[in-house]
Amino acid sequence: MLDQRNALCGIAGKMDWHAPLSEGLDNLRRIITDAPLWLNSGGWLLLEHGYDQGAAVRDLLKRVGLDSCLPAATWRVASV
Repeated sequence: MLDQRNALCGIAGKMDWHAPLSEGLDNLRRIITDAPLWLNSGGWLLLEHGYDQGAAVRDLLKRVGLDSCLPAATWRVASV
């Protein structure tokens, strides 16, 4: 079974955190493109993006077959 912590570190380790960003989406593009390699069937990918990047992020998700997308405004969060 895949260890989720290692999957996250594997993706983050491939990021170029100092490269100039194109539309601010380069790192998100990399995460989304690699996500199908790391996610188990039925797994979740949670992303945070800029207020004006929603359409571009949804397009990237659709390109890799991750098209069941819920905006955070629809989530229900419980706190203790």
